[in-house]
Amino acid sequence: FAPQTVYAAGNYPNSVYAADLDGDGDLDLVTANFISDNVSVLLNNGDGTFADQAVYTAEDHPLSVFSADLDGDGDFDLATANYSSNNVSVLLNNGDGTFATQAIYAANTYPYFVFAADLEGDGDLDLAVANYGPENVSILLNNGDGTFAAQTVYATGGNPITVFAADLDGDGDLDLTTPNSLSDNVSVLLNNGDGTFAAQTTFATGSIPYSVNAADLDGDGDLDLAVANYGSDDVSILLNAIDGCYYVVGDYNGSNSFNISDIIDGFSKLKTGSPDAGLICECPPGSGIEWAVAIDVNNSCAFNISDIIDGFSKLKTGAPDLEPCEDCPPAG
Repeated sequence: FAPQTVYAAGNYPNSVYAADLDGDGDLDLVTANFISDNVSVLLNNGDGTFADQAVYTAEDHPLSVFSADLDGDGDFDLATANYSSNNVSVLLNNGDGTFATQAIYAANTYPYFVFAADLEGDGDLDLAVANYGPENVSILLNNGDGTFAAQTVYATGGNPITVFAADLDGDGDLDLTTPNSLSDNVSVLLNNGDGTFAAQTTFATGSIPYSVNAADLDGDGDLDLAVANYGSDDVSILLNAIDGCYYVVGDYNGSNSFNISDIIDGFSKLKTGSPDAGLICECPPGSGIEWAVAIDVNNSCAFNISDIIDGFSKLKTGAPDLEPCEDCPPAG
């Protein structure tokens, strides 16, 4: 790369996004300016140099900006996640790279990042917002005209920093994943097909994960996850196994989910001494001994009262583990 060229933005720019904002075929820049509570738009002169910034007001402490065609008119609009005012600003493009006054939509506490994608499959772009404080994501569905319905909130792990939308289970709709900086994991929320989402499943990462991206890293046709870990100075790669074998830990009744009925069935199985549900694997691997690993909550290769106690704990947190069969290969 050539030496840097520097262009002025607002105070403490925290996020930058490139898009063709004025529709002339080249890519312009927009920044979210944390301290000055605004966005800077720098239009491309056509040669990779940029005009002076034009500034548009956002709400309090915008941390991220995303550009997409939110109102379906063919140009790129803006959305910002406003950390201190607990909301999202939407600035619609006038068609020439200038922007209308913001419209404001409530998010949850301390929104950190905003992502636009067609979450309900109706052809317009919705918003997903990672809320750092209450440990959740807000979904704001598009009304079809660049205005948005009130948020629906879904739980994530501790202190999500960003959110990314991609078809993680290969069913044609867009799912969500968040890196959770406090709990050192990523949450995956699978789309029910209508812009609502199933309860999260979490996967361990390195320390203080800050960002996540989905791409087909192993060339098998499904999307894997790459996670940047701020605290451990490394990157976690989580390969997708949607064509393989996973099981829900604590799934006592073989329903492929985990809820209070699993605990009730678990007590029944403990009383009869016949753990006959869940995924059957060899445990330990290679031993030839079959075991219903899905109900072996604490991985002891046994089934007793401690599995029920641990099951209650998982039910309380609402975060059942999803384990690959490779940890305990299926028999046959």
